[in-house]
Formats: sequence, structure tokens, C-alpha cells
Amino acid sequence: MPVASQNNEDGIVELLYGLDSMGWTTTEPQWNIQQSSANWHGTGAREFVEALRAWKNREDTLENAHHTEQVTYFDTCQAGGFYTLTASIASHRSRAVYDCRLFFQLPGVPVDLQPIQHLFEQVDAATFSYFRPLNSPAVVRHHPELKAPLETVGYVVSHSELDLPDCDGAPEEWVTGLVVRNPHRGENRRSASDEWPGRVAESELLICALRSHRQLHEPKETYHLCSWEYARTSDALALRPVADW
Repeated sequence: MPVASQNNEDGIVELLYGLDSMGWTTTEPQWNIQQSSANWHGTGAREFVEALRAWKNREDTLENAHHTEQVTYFDTCQAGGFYTLTASIASHRSRAVYDCRLFFQLPGVPVDLQPIQHLFEQVDAATFSYFRPLNSPAVVRHHPELKAPLETVGYVVSHSELDLPDCDGAPEEWVTGLVVRNPHRGENRRSASDEWPGRVAESELLICALRSHRQLHEPKETYHLCSWEYARTSDALALRPVADW
């Protein structure tokens, strides 16, 4: 749904605060900021807001920065389903928002529509009228027969939820994800696999969830792509590749 009240970057931040106040946020939302020749990925609502504010730092790192940035924010719903927030924001101190859309995909029709109606009122959206059923699977999952080897270029590291210190007195650090080169990026940026979503073929790098977490100080020699799942929205593609060792 188009969100009419978000005229600039501050409106995006206010929308996130509104979603949080109504219980529509979790502890680990994921986001992406796309510029002309680079992408920035992250986790966390606070980190997303900080990244939005740091637009000038991103612009200074690029030789030919585009006049707009495209942002995508993804989070799950506690009762099932997910939502995406997409917007185009000017790479200028005005930080004008040219287009802002909020998309929900739910497992069914809620019995109580009041929370959604209240959300629509908060974001000044069009009056809610009906739910549109999907005519295709909500989530597409694939497990390749051959485990594609991965070229790892970085790790996604998290601290132990129990916050137990290691032998040096510091909290334990766990590798929960990988930054890898796209194994299905074929020639002319076309997908090298029929099952791989075509829109991802242009991405040079991927961020994969790691099925078997490991401690940072215990490296593994090889990783492989064991599965992936994705869902399409009206404005975005939510992809979750899963790797293992």
C-alpha cells in the first residue's frame, strides 16, 4: 500500500517507531540500501535508522553516486507472515521520499482487523477494503541436489544470547551467517540456475544464513549452499539462502 505521509527521511523513521509501538517489529529486522554501484546490508531497526542518517558517508565513497537511494526493510510478524517497507530517498540534504510502500503478507485473514486499521490511520494510507488471496505459493523453497561450493568473503557475527564469557573474559562470538560470492551469477548477469530467482542474478555477493552456527575462532575449510527460499511482494523479493559446512 502507498504511504502518503512520509515526505522525507524523518517520516520513514516515524513510521518505524509507529510499527514498533503497535508491536509490529521484532529484534532482528533486515534491511538493504542500494545505490548506483553498491549495496549496504544490515540487521536491526536502530542500525537501519543510523544508516539512513549516514547517507553522506555512503555518497562520499562512490565515484558516481545516483541522485536517489532505494531502501528495503523486512521484518516478520509475530502471528506469522512478514512485511516489507520500500522507498526511494533523495541523496540530498532534503532527503525527500519519492515513493514509500508498505506490503504485508499474512497467513490468513485476521479475526481482529482493528490493529491493521489503526496502522492505516497512523500512516495516512488509503482506506482498507479487502484482502487479496495469493494465486501462487506464498514461499518458494528449493533444495539443490548438488551442494554448490561457496567462496566466502566475510562473516555475520553475533554475540552469545547467554552472554557467557570465553576464557579471555569476552562474550563468545558466533558465526551465524556468511557473505559469499553469488554462485548462480552466470554470464551477462543472468541466472545460471532455472530455480534461482532471476532478479538475484545481478548481485555479485549474497548474505546467507548459516544452518550450523560455529564459534568465530573455529574456522571451517569449506561451505556449501544447501537450500534457499524466497517470497515475492509487489515491490521487493525476500530471499533467504542457507549455507552449511
